[in-house]
Amino acid sequence: MKSKLNKELLSVSVDQLRERPSLIEHRMEYIESFNGVEAINDSKATDLRSVNESLMQIEKPVVLILQTTDFPEDYSILASLVKYKVVSLVVFGVEQDLEIRRSLSEVVDNYDYVSNLTEAVSKAKSWSKSGDVVLFSPGCASFGMFEDYRHRGDSFKSNWNN
Repeated sequence: MKSKLNKELLSVSVDQLRERPSLIEHRMEYIESFNGVEAINDSKATDLRSVNESLMQIEKPVVLILQTTDFPEDYSILASLVKYKVVSLVVFGVEQDLEIRRSLSEVVDNYDYVSNLTEAVSKAKSWSKSGDVVLFSPGCASFGMFEDYRHRGDSFKSNWNN
């Protein structure tokens, strides 16, 4: 069952996400369009491999929102995909963004670090243009700022809809 769901998720385009409900809430969940910009809640992406898989599915320019973590991560594994898919990167969190900045800031047109999700969504909206996809795919556990990935995903949806 799990393998079948993963295969289905990997073969879904943004247009298909819009047309049907998400198989798993908070995993590549289409939210809604705002001024021609589509939003996807991928709060369940709690590691960089999941972020990578999500980026591979999207064929439109991406404004990516990542969250910092206090665990050491090798963000360079995302660099080649981010270079070709992501136009803007917004990073938020309680930890400093040094590792993310070092690995990814040079491969995107726009990069910023903000302290919380509300600011991150606001920045992503301001940088995005019609035809873009804002992908909320944090790439780490939600601990510290949120109760769990569901709370984090619900917070993203609430911020997007305000």
